[in-house]
Amino acid sequence: MKKLNFLLLTILVSLLSSNSLATPKVYGKINIAADDGDGTDDYVNNASRLGIKGTEDLDGLIGIYQIEYEIDPTDGYAQDEVKNSNGYVTKSAMIAKQRNTFVGLKGDWGTVKLGFHDTYLKLAQGKVDLFNDLRGDIKTTFSGEDRTSDFLGYESPVFGGGFQFKYNFSDGGSAANGGTGNRDAKAYAISYKTKKIYAAYAFEDNSTKSSGEDHTRIVIQVPIGPVKIGFIDQESEIGTSKDDSTMFNIAWKATDKLTVKFQTMDKEDENGITQDDVTSFGIDYKLAKKVKLFFYDTEHEDGVISISNQPKDYTGIGIEVNF
Repeated sequence: MKKLNFLLLTILVSLLSSNSLATPKVYGKINIAADDGDGTDDYVNNASRLGIKGTEDLDGLIGIYQIEYEIDPTDGYAQDEVKNSNGYVTKSAMIAKQRNTFVGLKGDWGTVKLGFHDTYLKLAQGKVDLFNDLRGDIKTTFSGEDRTSDFLGYESPVFGGGFQFKYNFSDGGSAANGGTGNRDAKAYAISYKTKKIYAAYAFEDNSTKSSGEDHTRIVIQVPIGPVKIGFIDQESEIGTSKDDSTMFNIAWKATDKLTVKFQTMDKEDENGITQDDVTSFGIDYKLAKKVKLFFYDTEHEDGVISISNQPKDYTGIGIEVNF
């Protein structure tokens, strides 16, 4: 990884030593909801973020960079909820949590990125997950939703009227040493995207994460009039166990401002026993181009019921502002 770090440093120096660094763009999103989960009322942050990104002409190549962090407008901490072995939820006290942060080069041959980034298995979902960053996010059911350090990724130019190929390698370090645990993870994805249709196939070999993980993901979203239908299926091998996760959803654009959403997900092990069952209903109402109100109701039921994993029902109403 020393060579990777040296290459990253070289690109950074090239960007900073250019005659006139272009003005970077500041962007972000604030997403807050009043949430009632199993009788507990709270204001929750849904991956609000603040970032800076930009490009620079490097004599035939384009240098790109992005720095992005999750923030929490509700209490000032980008908190992570973590369930320990006893089923109790603990929270970290991070003021900001790093999201996709990278530097890279872009040319006619494609784009190379280096840094801290979502794997291309994760990004293969596109915008098909209708409850992304909310209680019904696919990460509650699907494995492999990782963002990893020491990320090296290649993205091809779009070809054939909408096809694109992506490949990433990462050495995220041992989880015991503070890394993500994604050591020697490799993922590739091929997608097809037009104004209406999105489809993708992705595979990840994460051979040294815990006892080893392999994931194969298929994604598709197609329109039927004012309705969009989405589907994701993923087969996973984690250690010696196997499971199949499936998501199906419908988004109905009732008016230019109002969208009604339904999504259901489940995970079954190799014996056909349900491990997770998540159902969500939601309504989005657009107040302006970059502002919307939203409502959701999500029920998450684990397949094996115990004291620590009883069915959980979350209902929330919130606002999202993009800038």
